[in-house]
Amino acid sequence: MNTSIFDTRMLQDAVDAAHQAGGGTVTVPPGRHEMGTLVLRSRVTLRLEPGAVIVGSSRLQDYRSDVSLFVCGSGQERGRALIYAEDAEDLAIEGMGVIDGCGDAFRKDDPLWGQRPFLCRFLRCRRLRLRDVTLRNAAAWSAQFSICEDVSISGLTIHAHANNNNDGLDLDSCQRVRVSGCDLDTEDDAICLKATHGAPCEDITITGCTIRSQCGAIKLGTESYGDMRNIVIGQCSIRDTPGAPIKLLCVDGGIMENIILSDLVVRGSTGPVFIRLGDRGRTYHAGDAIKPAGRLRRVIISNLIHTAPEGGTPRHHGISLSGLPGAMIEDVTLSRCCVEVPGGIPLDQVAAEIPEKPDSFPDIAMFGVRPAHAVWARHVKGLILDDVRVTPLLQDARPRFVFEDVHDLRMSPETENL
Repeated sequence: MNTSIFDTRMLQDAVDAAHQAGGGTVTVPPGRHEMGTLVLRSRVTLRLEPGAVIVGSSRLQDYRSDVSLFVCGSGQERGRALIYAEDAEDLAIEGMGVIDGCGDAFRKDDPLWGQRPFLCRFLRCRRLRLRDVTLRNAAAWSAQFSICEDVSISGLTIHAHANNNNDGLDLDSCQRVRVSGCDLDTEDDAICLKATHGAPCEDITITGCTIRSQCGAIKLGTESYGDMRNIVIGQCSIRDTPGAPIKLLCVDGGIMENIILSDLVVRGSTGPVFIRLGDRGRTYHAGDAIKPAGRLRRVIISNLIHTAPEGGTPRHHGISLSGLPGAMIEDVTLSRCCVEVPGGIPLDQVAAEIPEKPDSFPDIAMFGVRPAHAVWARHVKGLILDDVRVTPLLQDARPRFVFEDVHDLRMSPETENL
């Protein structure tokens, strides 16, 4: 069943008819189509032709509130969306058209600002495909996937700078997800893996993406109540990300393990890698029990090239790994990493003692200026530095490496003898 649509009601009717007929494709023709929430159904493909632009309404009341809402990590009630699907399977959004969230219409001085809609949201969906479309101007996150399975995301273009908290792709407790060939430019985290449910976020592959972010390019956590495992990320180009572009943040009691990142080129960031095991103990759903600090283990980062931002920055943090005295990060390998840092930090800018901050929000700036200009590691068991080359652009009074409560440390001759 192939249908062209011309207004909101016709589009929803066409999607419902295709679903009731056993499945089909609903085509959005060229032109501007302003609308509120569209509910996508099982076995329906929404295809946007070149020149087709779905534009979200500027009025919150046009977005359905009879959907599964939740409270996000910042304490705001979220869940409304322009494109929404729940408990659906074999569905897709594809084509060369645009989905525009009209995000700048939702202003922070509005008392309902916290309820502003996502661009796309998928809850408990299976066999879901997003391909080639452009997502832009989200009011909140661009695309959220929660407890979804067998997801394919390819060729997406996301531009999200219309509002605060403009994430790109958020994968929450999802399994078997493939992200490839996407171009992401976001105000907040570009690709963010979360685990707010009991179900793990696992078997995720991210390859061949170009990323720019004002916060984090690739972030695992902060929401980490459930487990995250078997994550493979490679062949990505990251630029102009002032915070740490690569963040592994396990702070809510889950287990983060079997993480492989390789063949990454990073240009212009505060520090390329920030790994944190904390004990914040946050829960996200009624009935969840607070967990003690979890485990962060078996991480491999290889073939990383990092160049310093133009003009440097006095708060450059290098590579940081920080666990806790009773909860150590385990088995981390940094291999074939070529890192350029601005340098130029005098010793009097380094604190005599860096506090543990076990329950603080994990942010790269939380510890201030690091005592090392290359790698600072604290409370780590099993750390391998194999051909890790760090070059400060300006003379730096700090040592290259500082290790505190680090056990089973191995450094290759290429690393030690620079």
